[in-house]
Amino acid sequence: MKTDTTFTIISTRAPLEEVDGDAPYYMLPGGVSVADAARKTAPLDLRARPVRKFRVQAPHDVGTAVIVTDSPYGAFVQVRRCVEREPTKKWWQPLAAKKWPRMGGFMQRHARSLLALWFLLTDEVNECHWSDIGDATTNQVFARGGDVVVVTFVNAEGDHAE
Repeated sequence: MKTDTTFTIISTRAPLEEVDGDAPYYMLPGGVSVADAARKTAPLDLRARPVRKFRVQAPHDVGTAVIVTDSPYGAFVQVRRCVEREPTKKWWQPLAAKKWPRMGGFMQRHARSLLALWFLLTDEVNECHWSDIGDATTNQVFARGGDVVVVTFVNAEGDHAE
């Protein structure tokens, strides 16, 4: 297998930063940075890292098209997005601080410690979970700010081809 292969990635309206890990993602030291509306050619080692991830570094309302070209044997691109979970029904929801704004205002003025405890006990935390959007059957996707673009490179010289 050739060790000097490269691929080209293009983002039309937002910069990309290479990230690593499973959600939450973190910046990859020495990773590839792609400026918006620029073409970036980067080295590729299919045996060491056949999957690369890029975060769209823009506000959520900014969309960009991400295209991967010039890959040795092809690449499949998919978008991962942090989707908010459905709120669960808990027995304490009628007691939540946001349901009692007058009481919350009174406690804000006179008993802040008790108000903090009230919020701590009754607040509902809606964490998001990362899920794949669409299917990875193309070399280009449309992503928005905060999304992670997952690029899976095809290795025609891998063990299955021998």
